[in-house]
Amino acid sequence: MECCGATGSPLCGKLARQRLRRLATWLQRMGRVSRREAINALPTASRDALLQYMTSCKATQSEACGSADIRVSLRTRSKTSASQRSRKTARTWTHSRGGVRRVRFGAFQASICFSRLMVRSATTHCPLRASRLHDVLARLCELAMGACESYKELKEDRIAWAMGIALAESGIRESELRPSYAVVVSSGCLAGKIESPTTSCLTQALTWRWRLGSAREHGWTELQKAWIEVLREARPGGSRPLSEEKAIVRVRAAWQRQASRRQAIRLKSEARRRQRAEHLKASALRRCVAADARLKVLVAEAGKRWERLLSAASDSGSLKRSSLDSCHSSQS
Repeated sequence: MECCGATGSPLCGKLARQRLRRLATWLQRMGRVSRREAINALPTASRDALLQYMTSCKATQSEACGSADIRVSLRTRSKTSASQRSRKTARTWTHSRGGVRRVRFGAFQASICFSRLMVRSATTHCPLRASRLHDVLARLCELAMGACESYKELKEDRIAWAMGIALAESGIRESELRPSYAVVVSSGCLAGKIESPTTSCLTQALTWRWRLGSAREHGWTELQKAWIEVLREARPGGSRPLSEEKAIVRVRAAWQRQASRRQAIRLKSEARRRQRAEHLKASALRRCVAADARLKVLVAEAGKRWERLLSAASDSGSLKRSSLDSCHSSQS
């Protein structure tokens, strides 16, 4: 960056502009505090080149693209075109990057998942605007999960409190964020990740989380029943719930997708059971062999003791007979 600014204009080449645009994009994705620290840490030539680049970008919707914080840090009035930046960046964005996904061509949405709750923002045509919305959602997650040890402690009033503070700190209105909620519950090898429909009502989403979480603890029968009921439940916003047939098809498809995983787990469990049975059989055989060896030692020791006793008894008997013979000879 410094070599570009050392020869007059820092924007003298296409490569230099590409690097400046990449640097500006990276700064847009950073948080407010870390962004200012990164800008202050830049060399003077690089900071001047970035300032000149941002000033040269003529646009009318720079606020929607989220470049206000960078303009304050650089003390400039850059105006960047939201539509042109969206078209250029949409070619390089993958389906999901940093909590921001491309739902369709030219439309981006921020999302974050915590405590089995998925929170999504409104869709926008500017990926940098979506990054700012994701910063709000990340702050929401930080405040909501600050003092909670488990998802069961996360109540509606705490989420609402965290949402209010995150919106106030970012300066974004709730009508701009338009948060929507969904529930994500992992069922393991039963149906994988279970995701509920999206609703704008936080109370309804937390109710779904409780129902699906409780049903998961009682097995697949209760879980699929609760899942079908959630898919068929009406929700605010004009979204049409699924019919019973479509809900059953979706649940059965999720069950079938995990069939190979369940089979692999079953085979692994059977192999572990066979290995355990063989291990127990070998252990029992080793114990029997060791017991036989100990019994042989005990029997040998007992035989030696009996032999000593018998020899001692025979010696005492011979002494008695000799004493008796001596007595008889003396009397005669």
